[in-house]
Amino acid sequence: MRTPNFDVFLAALGLSLLLSASQCLPTDDDDDIVLDDDDAADDDDAADDDDVTPPPDTVISGEVIVVDRATGLELNSEDYNARANGIVLYVLADGNDLSEIFTKVTMDQPGPYEVTLEGYVGPFDVVAVADDNHNAFIDSGDTVRHHAFNPLAAAGDDLEGVNVVIDLAPEPGGGGGGGGGCDATTITGNVVLDGLPDGPVGVTTNSAGLASGPWHERIYAGAGAFEIAECDARGATDLLGYLDADGNGFFEPSDPVGDANINPVQLGLGDVGGATITIPNETVSAPQPPAFVGLTGEVQMASFTTGDVLVFATHLTFDGYVFSQATLAAPGPFGLLAPANTEGVLIWAAHDEDGDGLVDPRVDPSPNARPQATGNGVARLLLDVEGRGAPAGVDGTIDYSGPVATGDVLYIGLFDTPSFDPSTGAPLDLLDFPNPNFPVDYSFSTLSGTYWIGSYLDVGGDSPGGAGPGDPTGNFGPALLPPGGNVTVDGELN
Repeated sequence: MRTPNFDVFLAALGLSLLLSASQCLPTDDDDDIVLDDDDAADDDDAADDDDVTPPPDTVISGEVIVVDRATGLELNSEDYNARANGIVLYVLADGNDLSEIFTKVTMDQPGPYEVTLEGYVGPFDVVAVADDNHNAFIDSGDTVRHHAFNPLAAAGDDLEGVNVVIDLAPEPGGGGGGGGGCDATTITGNVVLDGLPDGPVGVTTNSAGLASGPWHERIYAGAGAFEIAECDARGATDLLGYLDADGNGFFEPSDPVGDANINPVQLGLGDVGGATITIPNETVSAPQPPAFVGLTGEVQMASFTTGDVLVFATHLTFDGYVFSQATLAAPGPFGLLAPANTEGVLIWAAHDEDGDGLVDPRVDPSPNARPQATGNGVARLLLDVEGRGAPAGVDGTIDYSGPVATGDVLYIGLFDTPSFDPSTGAPLDLLDFPNPNFPVDYSFSTLSGTYWIGSYLDVGGDSPGGAGPGDPTGNFGPALLPPGGNVTVDGELN
């Protein structure tokens, strides 16, 4: 729940008192709108004190980063464009309501952004949405992610480093069509704009009640006749129309929308005509991406004396991308946010003894609630900072089909970066197997994190510091290892 800005309240109170007092003053006082009281002739000073100073602008900048949900690896522009259809970054009062926005930036691909929040002082959220179902609609099938430190505060000072990480599912969603491949009902009618200039119009079928959608969509250059089909198996549908009022190429909950006069449309009873969609209809809300939900709990630490307690909601591992973070001045209750109905949300806490905002769970293991699905929110998680992180492990099998001679040594390294070969980066742990008999089983005990396995066969045993010329090598991963879990990484040397 947002708390009203106290400064704004005081300013409003002061204005109210000033207006009341002005009723006792002559009509040519500075508050008289009729007279030009701001000139030096009749003003009580030359300061133009009738002028109201507008709130300052705040420049917000950062980066939208997109990663693969399965691997945690960042996607480059080419990979992103193959899986999604652009990004809209919003600045708004409530990150869970995309219908009321302050300002926004439309992006073709991940990367840096800058936006100006004009004439506003107060709290705001920053969220980014990827159109990962490729349909040019910001809808319930898209991925929305919040800046981890929402809400921020606008006060005229530039805010930098406001980054948002979007995790895309491994397989992209499918855009809508026209009901092909099923028995379908065709619906025809007209889109009417009520007092709005003509522009690109989108017509969609959605669930009855508009809780989700679009199921299918049609895009037209302007208002007028439309035709759309929906599968009879859906039972019923509500039609919705959007006007791309700002011309950014996306149909969004913040755009003018309207519904059809015949909603809900029953499907399977024959084709339907005569539908009229009037835009706008201020009482209608378009389907939105799934909201973030609250995660609450309590941190306990009997030995706490100084510093801060940091609490995180991250993806699957300690070093996964951060959904949200809270800083507590002392152990006690906390509240975090994470996407609803999302798998693999890890909630953990750590003692930041020196208060620098930095913790390393590998050096200072921290208690955690093992990765879980958020559902509609997780309540009352108890984290005891006196505890330690749950042990976890990476194991697997390395195979090789080539010849092996006496004196050969197999090396298998555990890495936390994509430095697959021990010669290009120090491993976290290293195993050696003289005179190996393939396949070779291995196992590492480690903490939650993202790992790679690098391995090579040191032919002749003369290259213990890294693969030499002619040594068979292999690199495998990444593997996302949750706390207390286990992940298997198998590979074959080449």
